[in-house]
Amino acid sequence: EDNTTTVEKRRQDLDIPVGEHAPIIPNASGSGPRSVVWHEYLVIPASEFEDGMKRATCKHCQGKTFIADSRYGTSNMKKHLEKCATYQAAKAARAGSEEVARFDPKVYRELLAKAIIRRGFMWCLCNSCNS
Repeated sequence: EDNTTTVEKRRQDLDIPVGEHAPIIPNASGSGPRSVVWHEYLVIPASEFEDGMKRATCKHCQGKTFIADSRYGTSNMKKHLEKCATYQAAKAARAGSEEVARFDPKVYRELLAKAIIRRGFMWCLCNSCNS
């Protein structure tokens, strides 16, 4: 059984907590501990970047990319998962949670602004044209 299958089974068995108390699991090479946040990121090879550093991007939103080097740590990755709406929704679904998602107006205002910019929507679609 390959390591990927083992890691995926382990990931499904765990409810992956984020924050400063996230557990660590052994590194595949046995050289040291490995944070569980790596299961939530896709590693992009260094050959794809001019600076020669490999990166990791969030599997859930594909919107945040971090340098994937041991010298940089995983704290920022953990913080991203705490705020990643897609990850939090998937986590709640896995847990069978019927908890209602919190509405954060700042988050939705930012998402709306990005949609307007990216899609070229006219402001009157979001704000009454008659006012």
